[in-house]
Amino acid sequence: MPNSSRVSRLTEVCTFDVYHIILIVLVPVTGLAGSFRDSLVMKKIVLFILLMLPVAVFGQISEYELSEGYVKAVETTLNNLPVIDDSRYIISENDTIFEKNDSTRFFCALLLKAIDENTIRKVCGVSFGTPYEFVKYALERMYGQPIHITENNILYKSVFYEGEYYNDISFDFRLEEDNNRYLNQIVFIKDANSLEEAVRIKDAFQYGLMFNIPSIRSLSDEIIVGGLPPASFQKIRKADNPVSTVEMGYGFELRMIVPEEKGSPYFVRVTYGPYK
Repeated sequence: MPNSSRVSRLTEVCTFDVYHIILIVLVPVTGLAGSFRDSLVMKKIVLFILLMLPVAVFGQISEYELSEGYVKAVETTLNNLPVIDDSRYIISENDTIFEKNDSTRFFCALLLKAIDENTIRKVCGVSFGTPYEFVKYALERMYGQPIHITENNILYKSVFYEGEYYNDISFDFRLEEDNNRYLNQIVFIKDANSLEEAVRIKDAFQYGLMFNIPSIRSLSDEIIVGGLPPASFQKIRKADNPVSTVEMGYGFELRMIVPEEKGSPYFVRVTYGPYK
């Protein structure tokens, strides 16, 4: 749940007089506020103002892009809030903040809640940004010796994770400026013998992800995206990704791979990252 002190701190930097003038021009041009379908015009403007604020004020994030993934997360959180007397509300610790009574604090709390509920921080028991040696040690304790290991990748095959069987789970590392390697991507792969089986696997993946990550969007029959990257991380463009979902600010991509050549395998892939 959002922290009241953080909400108050964010509220202090919400200076509406200046931003109202800017937003009169910016909102129609960007169309971003239109993503929030069931909000009144002024509430859309207020929400967009808050989205533009540097998220450094949250204390937990040094930088956060105003991305499609971020907007989708806020929209999803807004739509899922409970309603009493035609007013949405958020419970922050012991404080109930009603949209109609205090719109400024309400939207500040909304942003915090959206980030908290949709940010992907840890997968397979390891956190993104963890140094290579720590990840290697943790994985070997949980899953035994990997089938393949290099300074940039640790690969497991035929692994059970949270009761599900995976043909491959790959852990990738990125060399940073301090000359150390940090975990920046995890990839799950499940093979399928037919298109029908691949669809069933994809649907099961999507159903499972929805329990942990409220913000999910379908880009096509084959591609599902959702969540937010870990705090202080950015998505890296991947050259072989024609949809460029990594640039949209989503935390994961679920993709069903349909082979172009006859005899090639079907498989379903869930990718967290790559982040930097």
